[in-house]
Amino acid sequence: AMLEEPAISNPLSTSAPLQQSRGKRPRRPKPVPYEKEARVAQQRKEETDARREAAEKGRLERQHKIEERERFRKAMAKARTGGKNGQRKLGRESKVLLERVQSLITE
Repeated sequence: AMLEEPAISNPLSTSAPLQQSRGKRPRRPKPVPYEKEARVAQQRKEETDARREAAEKGRLERQHKIEERERFRKAMAKARTGGKNGQRKLGRESKVLLERVQSLITE
């Protein structure tokens, strides 16, 4: 018996189109809680990441320079050890010095 009743079961559903046709202002979006704080936190995180990347880059560059200096020191020490008659190995020394000058020029 209830299944055969007319289609008007919810009177509120019919009033919704009437409200829109009256020209009311559109609804404002629901405010998001802590939106400003989230934006500030995101900005802070990006700044922290940028600082961390810069520090890591600096650390790697320093480490590379230390390794380069140590390699140069060992090569020069090897070139200075006496060859025949206790003389310096000038061919070895010149290659090391040339490589160092070339790296200075490219920087």
